[in-house]
Amino acid sequence: MKRRYVLTAGSVLVAASAIVSVPVIARTADAPGGKPNDKRAWVRVMDNFFDPRSASVAPGTKVTFTWRGTNRHNVRFTRVPQGVSRKGSKILRHGRWSRMFTQPGVYRYICTVFSGMRGTITVPPPTPSQGKGAR
Repeated sequence: MKRRYVLTAGSVLVAASAIVSVPVIARTADAPGGKPNDKRAWVRVMDNFFDPRSASVAPGTKVTFTWRGTNRHNVRFTRVPQGVSRKGSKILRHGRWSRMFTQPGVYRYICTVFSGMRGTITVPPPTPSQGKGAR
């Protein structure tokens, strides 16, 4: 006997909105050969989306954007903390581009090639235990 599973449009919409609305902490690791507090995180530039779309990283984290799709994309910052450069990547099809996030705040970025492709990196202020040396 075959079982049939019927998904209503409402259940699919609820599941999809839950996936999109949950912020993700970027994959981080101590930098190889670096100091114990040197941090790295990665964002994949896929075909028409960033993975993860939202990330939270500690101050002083180097985020590497890695192109994994077949289409051309770039990373352009549209909102950054006051006094921070909005400079982003060139348009690439393959490769990597990195940026150090030292200033606490919200960094919003987009791909200017494909509308709707956007992401956010949040850098919280250092905790009292991190002190000023973490900046």
